Amino acid sequence: AIPTRHPLVKVVQNGLLRANRREKEIERAMEKEMLAAIPSINKRVTFLGLLANTATLLGLLGTIFGLIAAFSSVAEASAAERQEALAAGISQAMYTTAFGISVAVPLLFFHHILARRSETMLIEVEAGATALMVSLAGAGQQSAAPPGSSSPSALPDNPGEAA
Repeated sequence: AIPTRHPLVKVVQNGLLRANRREKEIERAMEKEMLAAIPSINKRVTFLGLLANTATLLGLLGTIFGLIAAFSSVAEASAAERQEALAAGISQAMYTTAFGISVAVPLLFFHHILARRSETMLIEVEAGATALMVSLAGAGQQSAAPPGSSSPSALPDNPGEAA
């Protein structure tokens, strides 16, 4: 069998290893594993968001530096050189803006894809844990039923109650 790294496997495994214990213990063990899995699922998602925001801000910073260079060179240049100095500074500003945006847009796109994928994975883990709890609760009710009764509704809601 090929081991899988999907967090659902560990959550279900923790639940099944405690299948003979109380429902609360099973639930706590699975919740603990789910909480442990959340940081690893979201780790790369937040990093992509950080990179996208950083690229945008660096592009903006380059724009500011380009405009500063353009205006300071205009103040220091002779009349013939002003047009060339202004064009060079504005060109630098536009290139850095374009670079920042061209890096940020794909990163934001992949950030969105990874965020949806991680949400889906967490929903799958919760659904799997819930399904296991329902299955184990159903198996526990059937094994606790008297030999003659086949419906779980014949059992009292609270096992400690007298019938």
